[in-house]
Amino acid sequence: MVIPKYPQKQYALFAIAVLLIIILPSIAFGAGAKGHAGSSARDGSIVTPRPTSRKAVVLVVNYATWQELRASALPNMAGFLQNAAVGLMNTKGLQNNDSASVWVTLGAGHGASAGVNEMPIAAAGETVGKIIDANRAAFTQAMPGLLGATLEQGKIDRTLTRIDAPRDLSPCLVMDAKGNLPHYYELESKGNPVIVNEVSRIIAESAGLVVISLSLPQSSPAEFYPKAGAQSPERQETLRKADKLMGQIRQLLGPDSLLMLLSPSCPTFANPHARALTPIAIEGPGFAKGILASPSTRRLGLAANVDFAPTLLNFFNLPIPIAMNGRALQTVPSPAPLKIIDVFDDQTATTYRLRDEASPPYAVIAGGILVIVLLILVFIPKFAVRNRVILRELLLLTAASSLAIFLVSAFPLHQAISLLLPTVAVAAIIAMGASVAGGFPRALGLICLLTALVIGVDMLLGAPIMFRSIFGSDPIISGRFYGLGNHEGGWFISAVMLTGGALLDWEGKHLGRAFRIVIWVFMALAMLSLGASFGGANFGQGLSGAITALTFWILLAPAGRKKRRVAAGIILFLLAVAFFIVIDQLQPQSKQSHMVLLMNLMHAEGPVALLDVIKRKLAMAWHFSTFNPALLLSIPVFFAIIIVPLRPPGKWRSTVTRQRTFAVSLAACGIGAFAASVLNDSGTISGIGIVSLAVIGLIYLALEATCESS
Repeated sequence: MVIPKYPQKQYALFAIAVLLIIILPSIAFGAGAKGHAGSSARDGSIVTPRPTSRKAVVLVVNYATWQELRASALPNMAGFLQNAAVGLMNTKGLQNNDSASVWVTLGAGHGASAGVNEMPIAAAGETVGKIIDANRAAFTQAMPGLLGATLEQGKIDRTLTRIDAPRDLSPCLVMDAKGNLPHYYELESKGNPVIVNEVSRIIAESAGLVVISLSLPQSSPAEFYPKAGAQSPERQETLRKADKLMGQIRQLLGPDSLLMLLSPSCPTFANPHARALTPIAIEGPGFAKGILASPSTRRLGLAANVDFAPTLLNFFNLPIPIAMNGRALQTVPSPAPLKIIDVFDDQTATTYRLRDEASPPYAVIAGGILVIVLLILVFIPKFAVRNRVILRELLLLTAASSLAIFLVSAFPLHQAISLLLPTVAVAAIIAMGASVAGGFPRALGLICLLTALVIGVDMLLGAPIMFRSIFGSDPIISGRFYGLGNHEGGWFISAVMLTGGALLDWEGKHLGRAFRIVIWVFMALAMLSLGASFGGANFGQGLSGAITALTFWILLAPAGRKKRRVAAGIILFLLAVAFFIVIDQLQPQSKQSHMVLLMNLMHAEGPVALLDVIKRKLAMAWHFSTFNPALLLSIPVFFAIIIVPLRPPGKWRSTVTRQRTFAVSLAACGIGAFAASVLNDSGTISGIGIVSLAVIGLIYLALEATCESS
C-alpha cells in the first residue's frame, strides 16, 4: 500500500478509515444482527408478549454432579433425564472459584461478579446494590437482575422457594435490579415430612417462572472429579428429596410447561485446581429427548451458564436484551443422549486431571532445556560450538514439543505418562524431519509452519483438539468456549510470525517473488481468521495478531520508508478492526466479544455509551497492567526479545544482519506480547504464548551467532 507523501492526504486517509470503523459495523448490524436463529429478536426494548399460560419450573440442585444424578437410586431423576434434552454446563461467574458469582451470572445472562456471599431476603435491595457496585468495580458490563426485570416488564410472574438454603444468592435468578420479588417462600425440610406436598402446592398455585432451590451438603472432598469422596448421609438424603420433588413436579406440569434441572456450581475438591462441569437438562416445548446445543459454546452437549436467562426468555416469547451475551439453548435429537454425555463428562474430567498432572513436569523439562542451553552459551561458549548439533536438536525438540502435545491430545488418554511419552516421540520425529529439511533458521520455520497449520485447521473446525489439549482453553472457567484459548491464541501468533521470519529469509536466497507473496498472504489470512468470529477466536486475540504482524511489516521497511509504513500500518490496523466487527455482526449467533457488545449498546443507546465504555476499559487496562504480577515478571523477557534482535551484541551482528527478517520477526513477537498483555487481564497469558516460540528462536539465533563468531 503506497501512501502519498503529503501530510494532508495522510490525515484524510486516516479520517476515512476512522469513519469506516463507525459506519461499516452499523450497516452490518442493521443488515443482520437484530436477531438470531432459534430465539427471540434482540433489541434494547421490552415489548409486551402475546398472552401466555406457559409455566417454567427450574429445579436447582446446587453442587450436584452428572454422575450423582445418573445414580440408579434416583428413579425420578433417571426418568426425567431419559426423556429430556441433556448436557453439561460451565461453572464460572467472573471469578474462577467463586460459586456466589455464578448465581448473578445466571440472572444477568452475562459473566458477572457477586461481591457478597449471602442474600437475606429482608435485605435483598441492599444486597443487590452491593452486587451492582461490585460489577461496576470489576468492569463486567453485566446487569444483575436483568432476567427478573425483563420478565417483570413482560408481565411474567416470578416465584422463588428456597429449601434449607435461606441465604444463598438464588434470588438473583428471579428478582429485578432493585431486589423486588413478587413471591418468596422459605422451607425447612428437617422434620417436615410433607415438604414435597408444600412445594407441589406452591407450584400449582404459581404462574410464570417458578424456581425451587436446594443445595447438597458438601461431602468429604475427593482429589479430582469423577472420583467420589465419602458421601455424607445428609447429602444422600438431600438427593433423595430432590428426586421426590422431580417426580412430583413432572406429575403437576402440563405439556405446555417447561421443566429445567441445573446445578450452578460443582462440589469442592481437595485439589484447589480441580473443577467439574455440572448437569443441565430441559424437558418441554422445543426440548425433546436429545442433546443440548448452545450457540454460545458451539460444542454439542456444552451449555454456557449465560444461556440460562435467554433460554427462559425465549420460552416466554420475550426479546433477549442486548446486555445478555448468552444464547437460547436448542436441542439436537439423539437416540442415546445419556451415553454421549456420560462419555463427554468422563472426557472433560480426564482432561482436567491430566492438565494438573502433566503441565508441571512439561514446564520443568522444556524450561530446563532452554535454561541449560542459555547458560552454556553465556558461560562456556566453546562447549556450545563443539556440541552445536546436539544443542540445535534440543532446541528444535523443545519447539516441536508443544505441537506434539497438541496432536497427542487428540487421542483418548488416561494417565500423565501416556501423554508425556508419546509427546516426546512425536516431537522427536517432527524435530528430525525439520532438521533434515533445512538448516538455520529454516528448520525452526518449518516447525512453526506446521504448528500454525495444525492450530489454524483445528480452529476453523471448531477446535476439537484444543478442547482436549492440556494447554487448551478451559470451558469450565473460560469466558469463551470455542476457538482458541489464550495459550493457543498467543502460540498461533508466534508460530505464524516465525514462519514468515524464517521462510522469507529462505526466500531471499532460493526462491522468487511469488513465494514471498504466498508467505505474506498466509500471514494476513492467519491473523484475520484469528480475530474473526467465524474462526472461533476472539476480538482481543485478533487485535494482538494484527499489532504483531503490522509491527513486523513496519520494522522490515527500508530506513527511508518507515514513516510511510507507520501511517499505512495505522490505517490497515483500523481496517482490520472494522473487518472483525463486521464479520461478528454478520454472524449474530457467534457474538461474544466486548467490542460487539459495545456496538450493540451504541445501537440501542447512541454514541454516549461509547464514552462510558472507553473510560471503563482504560481504567481496567490500567488496573490489570499495574497490579498484575505475571506481567511484571514477563516484561524483562518481552524487552529482551525486542532489544536483542534489533540491537544485537557486536559478535552477533553479522549473523543477525544476514538473518534480518528472522530477527525482526522475533522483535515483533516481543512487541505483540507486550501489547496483548496490556490489553486486558487475561492478555498476559496470550502475551506469554506469543513469546513461547520466540524465546526458542532467540536462543537458536544466539547459538548460530556464537558458532559463527568463534
